[in-house]
Amino acid sequence: MKRGLDNRSPLVTKGKETMEHHTTTSRAEAERLLGIAEKLLRNKDFSGCRDFAILAQETEPLLEGCDQILAVAEVLLAAENKRLANNQPDWYSVLQVPQRTEEAELVRSSTAARLLLHPDKNKFPFSDSAFRLVADSWAVLSDPAKKSAYDNEVVARFTKVDLVAMKTTAPAAIESAEEAAAARGRKFASQIARPP
Repeated sequence: MKRGLDNRSPLVTKGKETMEHHTTTSRAEAERLLGIAEKLLRNKDFSGCRDFAILAQETEPLLEGCDQILAVAEVLLAAENKRLANNQPDWYSVLQVPQRTEEAELVRSSTAARLLLHPDKNKFPFSDSAFRLVADSWAVLSDPAKKSAYDNEVVARFTKVDLVAMKTTAPAAIESAEEAAAARGRKFASQIARPP
C-alpha cells in the first residue's frame, strides 16, 4: 500500500515534532547563554564572556551575534593580557595571528575583524574599543617602517630572557604557541565567512 504525503505514520510525525522542539529548546538555550555573555561583557569579564559566547555558538551555530560578541571579547582579551614593556598591546595578538604572518594573512585577518567589530554593525558593548584596537594594529602592521620598529621591540623584549635555561623546552613551546595563534586567526577569519 502506498502512502501519500498526508498519510504519514505517527512515528514520523512525532519524530519531526521532537526535532522541532529540540531545535526550539537549543535556540532558547543559546540565546540565554548569549545573554549571559553580554552581561559579562558589560561587566568587563572578557574571559567569562568568551566562554559563554563559545557555549552559545556550540549550542546553536547559526545564532546571530555569537561571532560578534566573541570577536569583541577576544580582541579585548588579547589587548589586555599581552602587553609589551611600554604597556602597548601586542598587535599580532589583537589580530590573532602569529608574528611571522605574511601580509596577505594580515590583510585577511584585519578585514575580517573590522567587519565583525564595526560599531555600525556590532551593537555589543565595547565593540568600538575593539574596533579601534584592530585599526591601531593594522596601522602599525601595514606600514613597513612601523612594523619593522615594532618587530625589533618585540625581539628586544625576548632577548632579555635566559635562553640557555629555556633551550630544551623553547622549540616545542614556540611551535605550539604559533600553531595556536594561527588556529585562532583561521577561526576568527572563518567566523566572518559564515552567511548571516
